[in-house]
Amino acid sequence: QNLKTAVSSLDSVKNISLIAFVAALATAGLIILLIMVMLVRERRREIGVLKAIGAPNRTIGLQFVLEALVLVAMGSAVGAAVASFASGGIASALISSNTTTTAATTAGRAAGPGGAGFPGGAGFPGGQGGPFGGASQLLTSVTASASPGVIAAGIAAVFGVAIIGALVPALLTARIRPIEVLRGE
Repeated sequence: QNLKTAVSSLDSVKNISLIAFVAALATAGLIILLIMVMLVRERRREIGVLKAIGAPNRTIGLQFVLEALVLVAMGSAVGAAVASFASGGIASALISSNTTTTAATTAGRAAGPGGAGFPGGAGFPGGQGGPFGGASQLLTSVTASASPGVIAAGIAAVFGVAIIGALVPALLTARIRPIEVLRGE
């Protein structure tokens, strides 16, 4: 029973982590898109001059995609540093919170009509603090880690989102007409 509770706690942490990763990835994509759109708008004159001297749209678009990739690489480095320090504490907090919630829910279901579902009342026998004390003891020390495959998939996903987020502004550069930009200055 204790092992089942421990495994369900770990599965919950895994699911929460996956949801948080997907949400962070979507947010990062939106932020990259907005940053790159602002960069294209701010640098319309530069884009107009580049087009006027013969730079192809592909080269100008590639410049913005590379800028987005550099921003993502720097953000990933900072994020990895923060995650390496915070992951253990976050995982432990999620597991202890989930173990407590699971224990309370199951204890509530097991309670009889008198409200005491376990012999011995509040002082559970065995000195483990109830049937879920063992699960809490199994999960007292948690080490958060990720396999190289998971890390590689995360990096690939982040850079994929960066490329997609930068493609829209890169395509916007093709719509800029040099004569209109230079005439407006």
